[in-house]
Amino acid sequence: MSDDKKLEQTMKMTKYYRNEYAPLIGRKIVDVRSMFPEEMEALLWSGEAGAMFTLDDGSLFIPMMDEEGNGAGQLFVQETTRPAKTSRQEMFQEPNKEAS
Repeated sequence: MSDDKKLEQTMKMTKYYRNEYAPLIGRKIVDVRSMFPEEMEALLWSGEAGAMFTLDDGSLFIPMMDEEGNGAGQLFVQETTRPAKTSRQEMFQEPNKEAS
């Protein structure tokens, strides 16, 4: 795959992720815990209990192994000493088309 195609795919997926996960942007995680058996039953969850993250507005987010919710998923956490806003801007800044 050419570098242009890779960049195009990256930008397409960035747009998708920003839309899909928009409710997380600007939120703060205030708690993390394991799912309760009642929650697993209500969500038709099978297998190992998943992690539940509570956000500052009361929303929950649950990492899943796939979009159908077929079990618990994982998050990769990379700690940094730079402020998150600066890091996010540097990592996901859209290319300047005029400079091309």
